[in-house]
Amino acid sequence: ERHVAEATCLTVGSSSSGLVYTGHADGRVCVWRWGERRVIATVSVSVYRILCMSEVLGHQLWMGFSTGRIMVYDITARVWKLCKEWQAGEEVTGVAMCVDRLGAATMNGQIIVVTALEDGRMGVWDGLCLEDWVEGRMETREAEYVSYTPLTMRLVTWNIDARKPKEVDASAPDFVEHWVKGGDPHGPDLLFVGVQELVDLESKKVTASKSFLVSETKRFLEEDTTAHYRAWRDRLEKALFNACPHTSYELIHGRDMVGLSSWVYARSSVAAQISGVSACQVKTGFGGLHGNKGALVVRFLVRDTSVCWVNCHLAAGQSQTPQRNTDAANILRLSRLPAPPLTTVGSRHLWVDGGDGTRITDHAVGLWSGDLNYRISMDRTHVERAIQARDWSVLWAADQLRQQREANPLHALRSWTEPPLDFAPTYKYDRGSDTYDTSEKRRVPAWCDRILHRSTPQVKLRRSGWEVRASDHRPIAASFSLRVKVVDGPKE
Repeated sequence: ERHVAEATCLTVGSSSSGLVYTGHADGRVCVWRWGERRVIATVSVSVYRILCMSEVLGHQLWMGFSTGRIMVYDITARVWKLCKEWQAGEEVTGVAMCVDRLGAATMNGQIIVVTALEDGRMGVWDGLCLEDWVEGRMETREAEYVSYTPLTMRLVTWNIDARKPKEVDASAPDFVEHWVKGGDPHGPDLLFVGVQELVDLESKKVTASKSFLVSETKRFLEEDTTAHYRAWRDRLEKALFNACPHTSYELIHGRDMVGLSSWVYARSSVAAQISGVSACQVKTGFGGLHGNKGALVVRFLVRDTSVCWVNCHLAAGQSQTPQRNTDAANILRLSRLPAPPLTTVGSRHLWVDGGDGTRITDHAVGLWSGDLNYRISMDRTHVERAIQARDWSVLWAADQLRQQREANPLHALRSWTEPPLDFAPTYKYDRGSDTYDTSEKRRVPAWCDRILHRSTPQVKLRRSGWEVRASDHRPIAASFSLRVKVVDGPKE
């Protein structure tokens, strides 16, 4: 088939279907009909090389990829549906897969799928995915053993351009208090604070390139990061105390990576219900070798609801959309979170899409925020004219992230939700003013700073436009309401 990469594997479907499937190096599957030399369908399932495939009972197609990941698709509908995916091993160049088709008659109706990796490891899997079927049946009867409790969350993100708290306070007194509290008079149950460019990344890169004293530069960078991190943590905690004097908060997670910093605070009564806090980081700067770009990922459980948050900083530049796409994909692909210990009722009910809690998309509640750096694909004159007219729809139509998510079915953030933005672009301002970039580069204003979510949260409020001019970015925030699952056991 033209326009498809070389075939890497083949599997024959059931005799009743009369189909043959070929997997390809570009992550696409071609569907052929027996006896005909033509493709009747081509389906993109990934961007990674498919190394092996097997059809199971005519309704599922199992695939093994060069990433060491296995995906199971329901192929009965015109649009294939991903039923389950998991990590079977690290990146590989060879993997084989076979199905014990006689198992249905000889092993209590079971069908076994066996995978063999090039390093000699083998995996034996339930070809019928019976656990997933049971989980689906249990979901239809959740009312018998599950109750829900309301929870409010607030997520704030800002590229602070290496500004210190005292500089922000001088620019806009009490801003931090309003930023973290939001519209809830009692404050949120959970507060997520994501910061980018905690330190001046550009000056550190220049220092390193001129002096070649990499270890010395790294030491100064770490010292700067630690000092700024502590200063901002102290300022956030002061803001929470000032804004919510009758509410006690606890820091349940804090982490930094060069210019990125993440904090998660919980109301004390909620903190007592949180478990399984784990985190990881992914570096995407300089080909994954440097943490000036990348992501901090944290996961935890609130009762029986799993929450995962990504705070990221992607590649900069008006024309760097492909690199931003790659950065986001690598964050999803390379993030590995340790599976939390089993609860008394097991753990399968905690995750979604057949996951086990080790991946970002395994969680019931997903949040993704930061300086994603996607730009607006219009000339500056037209962008400024739309801003003056407050014609956000014109700008939204030309937003690179929106365009990529709609046009590219394999975009890493396609399954995430972001309503149309209805405030002025948050980048790039002349520091200390409300004027967009007047430097020689005259960058086109853009919504670089974003908040996306997936699964269950309901957006209550989004806002930007605070009169805080300390940075060349404007801060943004979003408030969410959701229901936290509590597995109680059978009800009377």
